[in-house]
Amino acid sequence: MIYWITSYYLKPNSTLFKFFSILNRHFSLILAALFFLIVLPTLAYWLHTLNLVKNSQEEIQNIAKEYQQKQTLYQAMKQHQNMQENKSNQLAQLSQQVENILKQYRTPIESLQWHTEENKQLTLIATQKSQIIFNVIKALNEFETLRPQTIVLTKQPEEKQLQLHTTLILVNTGNTTNKEAK
Repeated sequence: MIYWITSYYLKPNSTLFKFFSILNRHFSLILAALFFLIVLPTLAYWLHTLNLVKNSQEEIQNIAKEYQQKQTLYQAMKQHQNMQENKSNQLAQLSQQVENILKQYRTPIESLQWHTEENKQLTLIATQKSQIIFNVIKALNEFETLRPQTIVLTKQPEEKQLQLHTTLILVNTGNTTNKEAK
């Protein structure tokens, strides 16, 4: 092998001699060029990956914050929906209790409507004999959660009957039972 290399050194016009000569003269420059050709792309890739990791971590933090906000909003909406369902169930129970009182006194219901805009009101219209209507009014007054706002009694021409037109206001939303049911 030494003979092979020396044969090229003895022939200064050969391409291999010229190659080794250039390599010998510019060794540090060639070494620096090779270093930069190997290290710079790796360094650039490493910096790019580092930047991607940093951006991904920021995105994960933003997503976590957004998730937390949406989770909080979801819990608030769920709580609001549960409150609305409870109020709706309470109104349905009160309506059922009023209907049960009217059925107990055999009083037909002409109208039973809830007005839930500002203050929750129940408008009730029923017609029956006068003594029974007074008993119905007495039973309605025993509700802990409903208080009469207006009571209008109108005399009906048929069989000495009175028409009860009353507006009851929801006072306390905590308890929906009446004293009579206890």
